[in-house]
Amino acid sequence: MQTTIVMTAPFILTGLPLIIVGLVIIAHQRNKIQRCVAVTTGWVVDYKYGNDCVCPILGYQANGRNYKITRKFRGIITTTKITPTNPYVDSGAYVSDKDVLHLKAGMVTNYRAVAERLWPKGTAMPVYYDPENPSRAFAQRIPNYTPILAIILLAIGAVELAAAFAIGIALTFL
Repeated sequence: MQTTIVMTAPFILTGLPLIIVGLVIIAHQRNKIQRCVAVTTGWVVDYKYGNDCVCPILGYQANGRNYKITRKFRGIITTTKITPTNPYVDSGAYVSDKDVLHLKAGMVTNYRAVAERLWPKGTAMPVYYDPENPSRAFAQRIPNYTPILAIILLAIGAVELAAAFAIGIALTFL
């Protein structure tokens, strides 16, 4: 019995917190979705670059104050094609119906040009915000998916608990 506890404890002690954190992330997003019921118009004022990503930053007004929010995507797919004859790539990007940003990259990619083609400054987009806390908002659309981080944490936590269960059963038959 004591061996079973010692062998399964590390899996349980890592699996349960991962599952709890995953569930908290899901609950936080659902709470934010339920609260973001007001809609206003935001305008592209700048861009955020990094990690093969380019995202528009929208400025919007709510309750007489100015706010900014970065447009987030469900995912980002970057296709890299390196050719010596054409090392520069700054076109061909698009956002799919499933809210995935598709980028084409080369040896040299001008993300500013990509951003300006997709979302010229001043482009209007809807912003869904929480009337009680207007800084809590979604740009362009309300997500209808589970955050990928929550899915990963839940999956790893479930594997950890399944391993603890399997070890516990195996040790009872020894």
